[in-house]
Amino acid sequence: MAKKKGSGQGSIFRTANGKWRGQILIDGKRRSFTAKTKSEVAEKMAASKVDYMRGNFVSSENINFKVFATMWLRTVKEPMLAENTFYTLFHTFRLHIFPVLEDLSLNQIQREDIKALAEYIASKNLSISFARACISRVKELLNYAIREQLLSYNVVSNTDISHILAKCKPKKTISSYDIDTTKKILNYARKNKKYAIYYLLLQTGMRIGEASALTWNDIDFKNKTIKIDKILVYIHNRGLSLEDRTKTKSGQRIISITDSLCEFLKELKMKSNSNKVFANSKNNYDSPMNYRKKWIRLCSELNIEYKNIHALRHTWATLTISAGANIKVVSQMLGHKDVAITMNTYQTVLKEHQEDVTIRMEELLFG
Repeated sequence: MAKKKGSGQGSIFRTANGKWRGQILIDGKRRSFTAKTKSEVAEKMAASKVDYMRGNFVSSENINFKVFATMWLRTVKEPMLAENTFYTLFHTFRLHIFPVLEDLSLNQIQREDIKALAEYIASKNLSISFARACISRVKELLNYAIREQLLSYNVVSNTDISHILAKCKPKKTISSYDIDTTKKILNYARKNKKYAIYYLLLQTGMRIGEASALTWNDIDFKNKTIKIDKILVYIHNRGLSLEDRTKTKSGQRIISITDSLCEFLKELKMKSNSNKVFANSKNNYDSPMNYRKKWIRLCSELNIEYKNIHALRHTWATLTISAGANIKVVSQMLGHKDVAITMNTYQTVLKEHQEDVTIRMEELLFG
């Protein structure tokens, strides 16, 4: 028997005419909304829920932070995010934000409360980037409350917590392999087809979930491109799920591939009896978790240092940037939302590259 949706929860879907429709259950009554875009529908649904809250709680003095945050998460954020991303966000609030702010009403939150939140997060030995992300989520939530005229100002914007967040662990440096180790992995993966996916990862910078979701229809051998428009993820309490969207909208992309990768994939397809590029023994998608386990095994067989499988993506980006590739093109191929993300992630590599350019320029002019 299907589980009934609770009050305030809803769903969004695309209609036959291309428009988006959302349905939400509020106080036992189903309400429907239609708009041209998914985000517009989500906003209408959220506004309806806020109106309901206003009618029941009268003012922001009586609207509990946790109740409002849960509504915002379920109504505004959930329809817009991949399930795994939403699950991570929801539990960020549950584990790191609610313990400090859950008993307060919206207009009760003061600077001291935001400082207490920062102290709480800093005490958990989390990275400074994650700590900043937590605070940013609270700020985003309160900005939404302002747009809905429940608050007049955002207390997070007026609170200096930089000295508190400085107690957190420093941002992790990216982990990648040098050129010699990369060649070693590529040669081994090419000869051992059970490790084929790592050959692709090191030549494209794709995420493991994107690579494991590929079908042969996604590969254009004539134009030497790969279409990336879906991702395989593990959903808590649900198992493996194929999402028809990537981590971000910019994640939906078409990337060029090398001649060597194109030939490798042709060879792989000739021996395949599945429409999935990296199928398991039952011709089904294999879990990204299984690929992580195989990666540990490969590192052991090659006697190389084990690094998280995401290091293959970092390795591709690092080597590509070091080779002088345009940072904007690298960003697009990685599927980053903004080139600033790429520049921030690989700032050390970029700095080294800039120094190299400076030396070459000096040699050209004065050498």
